[in-house]
Amino acid sequence: MKSQTEIEWKKTFDTIHDAITIHDTDYNIVSANKAAEDLLAQPLRTILNQKCFQYYHGTTGPPDICPSCETLKTGNPTTTEIYEPNLKKHIEIRTLPRFDKKMKVIGVVHIVRDFSKQREVEQKVEDRNAVMRVLLEEQGKERKDLEKSIDANVKEQILPYVKMLKGKDLDDEGRSYLDIIEKNLKEIISPFSHHLLEHVGLTPREVRVASLVQKGYRDKDIAETLRVSVDTVRSHRKNMRMKLGIKNKKIRLKTHLNSLKEGE
Repeated sequence: MKSQTEIEWKKTFDTIHDAITIHDTDYNIVSANKAAEDLLAQPLRTILNQKCFQYYHGTTGPPDICPSCETLKTGNPTTTEIYEPNLKKHIEIRTLPRFDKKMKVIGVVHIVRDFSKQREVEQKVEDRNAVMRVLLEEQGKERKDLEKSIDANVKEQILPYVKMLKGKDLDDEGRSYLDIIEKNLKEIISPFSHHLLEHVGLTPREVRVASLVQKGYRDKDIAETLRVSVDTVRSHRKNMRMKLGIKNKKIRLKTHLNSLKEGE
């Protein structure tokens, strides 16, 4: 008859969610909790005194990757993660040595945690990430195709007419605006502008300000050209310095932009 202590110990043993079986040195299961019965789909009376590898792995001997073997050999705890075809589950196996009073290894505590659901979620995330990578690659290709189309249209269908207009009789203000239009169109299709938009993260308006700063325009001139306030131009300058990582106040924005263009 079991003592009250043994009954309470068994109740506690059975409340543990991980599947725990206790083995002797010959791989015989000498005890198991309720979670182990559920994992192996066998009642305790069936698995007691049977070889652990028979029920865990469906084999006639220890598998090639056997944490119990390692622990019995070294006397050290061992942990491994595997997909077990016999159980059709992704599991983590931990083995702890059992010692007698003389510190001789007399078996192992074999703990199995089923993380199949977690692995299923991870796989779904990996699959979604793979889909996202493909979509981003496609988006990148479409963007490059669009850029090529814009480049071709500007060069073939807009700039020739700008050149024709420059031959017309325009007043100084009109000629000035036409020069700005031509320069801005060329900036739009330049690799440097694409770099500022894609890799630095400047907005289209900030790219226009950057282009004028690079040409040596003062804040007042930029404001008049873009028909915005001087405060707006200064705000754009501040944002560009932050995005470009210019922390040293002694470094001029124009100098930094020119260094970027020279490094293309």
